[in-house]
Amino acid sequence: MPLPAAGNRITADLLAALANNSLQFIGSAQTTATIGMTTTAQDLTGTSLTFTTTYPSTKMTIWACYDIDMQSAGASVIFVGTCLVDGTGQAGEAHQTVVRSTCFQEWITTLASSGSHTVKLQGKVTSGTTGQTQGTHTKWHALVFGP
Repeated sequence: MPLPAAGNRITADLLAALANNSLQFIGSAQTTATIGMTTTAQDLTGTSLTFTTTYPSTKMTIWACYDIDMQSAGASVIFVGTCLVDGTGQAGEAHQTVVRSTCFQEWITTLASSGSHTVKLQGKVTSGTTGQTQGTHTKWHALVFGP
């Protein structure tokens, strides 16, 4: 049930109903079979998604899962997974050093303005080119606390 328009009264039936426009659930998964990592952060193909918000200062929580294959790299090579919202890197990174694993990270951010926003994942390794992300297993989803 939608929220009442501005200036309208809230009735008892509206108070008992869940509003269907208070949250957005969005997400995206990597579509490429594998992406080889280099020491320069690169977009993980298929993880970019654009959506729209109605109000400024909307809160958002993003959960990401990186499926990493370090291809027998030593412990000195670290995979670093990051998240960009509207082109800005979010604080916190997913790190991984073992041969094959799935690592997770969470970001909580505020979308300062209303309108169109883009979320995407990036990845890199700290040295060499021995790591890669696995397709369809590297993904993210988010809960946007507002329409």
